[in-house]
Amino acid sequence: DGSVFQASNTFTGLAAGNYTAWVRNASLNSCSASSSVSIADPEACGPPECTNPTNLALNKPSSQSSTRGQGVASFVNDGNTTGNDNWGSDADMHHTENGDNQLWWKVDLGEVATLSRVDIFNRTTTNSGLLSRLTDFYIFISAFDIDGTRSLSDLAADPIIANEFFTGAAGAFESINLDQAQGRYIMIRLSGSGPLHMAEVEVYGCSNSGNASPANPLREAFQPVEGDQLEEFLWKISPNPFKESFTVEVYSELKENTFVELYNALGQRVGYYRMPESKRLSLSPRFAEGIYFMYLIVGEQTYQGKIIKAR
Repeated sequence: DGSVFQASNTFTGLAAGNYTAWVRNASLNSCSASSSVSIADPEACGPPECTNPTNLALNKPSSQSSTRGQGVASFVNDGNTTGNDNWGSDADMHHTENGDNQLWWKVDLGEVATLSRVDIFNRTTTNSGLLSRLTDFYIFISAFDIDGTRSLSDLAADPIIANEFFTGAAGAFESINLDQAQGRYIMIRLSGSGPLHMAEVEVYGCSNSGNASPANPLREAFQPVEGDQLEEFLWKISPNPFKESFTVEVYSELKENTFVELYNALGQRVGYYRMPESKRLSLSPRFAEGIYFMYLIVGEQTYQGKIIKAR
């Protein structure tokens, strides 16, 4: 209320609504500042639970790490669960090259959706040794495109990419629960050597169109502070908080001149960097512990984020 203060910076048990947070110097009562904050009703956050899921992957754009023979990626989500040995119209099975490590197949659902499960129809064959090639694999779920050139450990540790790991050899049919995950891109990736082949993958969920937007840590943390807002401009800092080093990654198209600026809590600029074409900037600044503000300058637009140096 601007008059009754407490020493702790933690407030609990507040009802949903709009508040003003006041901060005052304990020794200089005249030195104070305020900021607005909104507390949302948890029941109103995010899309509703998906209770009537449909196969969102059917005939959507798909890709894979490599292709052997006629086993193109689109066979995996064309609605045909046939996966015979012989190539041709009765095979309808994708197939990557042999021998490579951590091979993958990926589908773009076209929009972020609430996902309930993935159904996998394995290769249909009389040779059980071929069927068991689908062994120890990850299912990655992300609102942003998943780069197949990134290492498996990097993807598994990424805080904005959800994953499920299937242990052992898959049977003729497997259904994996996704527990209402939010995602647009689904990748199935072996943890060992290939090849990777499946007859069909069905991704069941509910479109979020017309519903409240799903929770998006990038959009919540990094908002434009000046200039026109760029649609679908997404970036992240990880890890955050950091101890020794952190990485800035951009998931959108870059302007010709894109820079990263760092400021301390006193408003002093402590870092200025140019974003490389790889859209990935790794930094190891010798900062003291505390809060720092990062500005990503993309042409005429500026985006702000906050990063914490931990002890």
